[in-house]
Amino acid sequence: MELLRLEGLTKRYVSGTEVLTILDKVDLSIPAGSVTVFTGESGSGKSTLLNIIGALDNPDSGQIQVDGIRVDQLSETETNRYRSETVGFVFQFHYLLEGFSALENTMLPAYMRGLPLTEARERARTLLSRVGLEKRLDHTPAMLSGGERQRVALARALINDPKLLLADEPTGNLDEGNTRRVKELLFSLVRDTGRTLLLVTHESAFIPEGDRAYRLHAGGLETL
Repeated sequence: MELLRLEGLTKRYVSGTEVLTILDKVDLSIPAGSVTVFTGESGSGKSTLLNIIGALDNPDSGQIQVDGIRVDQLSETETNRYRSETVGFVFQFHYLLEGFSALENTMLPAYMRGLPLTEARERARTLLSRVGLEKRLDHTPAMLSGGERQRVALARALINDPKLLLADEPTGNLDEGNTRRVKELLFSLVRDTGRTLLLVTHESAFIPEGDRAYRLHAGGLETL
């Protein structure tokens, strides 16, 4: 079953008097429950592609359909609901709230979505246990290592049970050991739950883990 379809996706930026075409009429079909890896040089459009799919940016033209939702046609209210319910994000930087504990950071998106406090807290406890942080629930980000902070960010991304997980260089700021652990956790959690993962990375070790892999180059996708 298809979860994501892109048709003629185009994105341009203006730099001075020059118009840069970052994505040029990109077509793509992603089946549900699959893992897709995107790589490419800096500035090739990898993050732009994920941001458009996640409704953090808008295309200049083209269609984006996720789980039957025409993302490019959503109102502001519908876009917020889409980001909250359908998509989970993991970025290179964790974006955890410094004054909140690991548990509070993880449960916050579920609570803001309307989940009862006790249920949001229990769901967060379960996810933090899955990523090996059951003994770090009350620790603030400043009390956690870089790898631990990124594991909290992963748990937070999954708290609302999204169908589509978007991971943009999730290990970009980690050392080799933490990169390996976060990679293993990421793929394990995705495979165990049947979620669809789109992963942007410069780490070649991620590529064999995907069901398919693409290189962004000259505005298009090259199959690896």
